[in-house]
Amino acid sequence: MIEATLVPSATALSVSPGQFVLVAFGDGARFRGCGEYHPFTVSGIADDGAIKLAIKALGPCSQRIQEIEPGVRVRVQGPFGTFLGETTAAPQLWVAGGVGITPFIAALRAHHRTQRTTLMYLFRQAADAAFLSELTTYANTGPQFILHAVETGKAPVDFPTLLQQVDQLAQHEVYICGPAPMVNALLPQLRQRGVNPQAIHFERFDFR
Repeated sequence: MIEATLVPSATALSVSPGQFVLVAFGDGARFRGCGEYHPFTVSGIADDGAIKLAIKALGPCSQRIQEIEPGVRVRVQGPFGTFLGETTAAPQLWVAGGVGITPFIAALRAHHRTQRTTLMYLFRQAADAAFLSELTTYANTGPQFILHAVETGKAPVDFPTLLQQVDQLAQHEVYICGPAPMVNALLPQLRQRGVNPQAIHFERFDFR
C-alpha cells in the first residue's frame, strides 16, 4: 500500500474525515495511469488543501498505482459520503478492517479526540497493518483514545471476546469500516449486546 499526496492546482476541495473522492490518475514520465475514475477514502487533509489517499493493491488499477511517480496529474471529483460526519457526545467505538483504517486515521490526524474513542484495528498480519506506529503514538499521547490492534491471521474474528473489552458497549456510537464479510459478522453481535441500531454506522470496502 502507498499513501499519495494530491496538491490542488486550482481551488482546493472542502473535504472532511470519512469522505471519499473519485480519482483518475494521468500519465507521468514513466508511469501510465488507469485513466478511469476510482473511489478512494481520504486518509489525511492538510491546511493548504492537499489531501492524502491510502491506496492498497487490490485490483488492476490500484496495483498499477503502486508505481506512481511524483508530478503525475490527477483529476478529482467529490468529495462524497457522510461517514463520521454526524457524531454525538456519546463514547465511540471504531472498528476497522485492513484498509478500512483510512477514514479513522484521517479523523485522528484532523483533531484530538475530545470524547472517549476506542479503535479496534483488525489485520491479518503485522505487514498489513498500515499506520500502526502512528496509531500507537496517538494512543500513547491522547488520554481519550484507546487502541486495540488485533492480528487475526486467517481465522474468523472472535467478535464476542473482542467486544467484551469495551465497557458499557450499549452506550456507544459505533462506526465500522472494512470488508463486507467483517461488517456482516459484526452487526448482529452489536445488536445482541444492546447497541441501538440507529447508533451503528458502517462503510463496506467493496470497490477495486
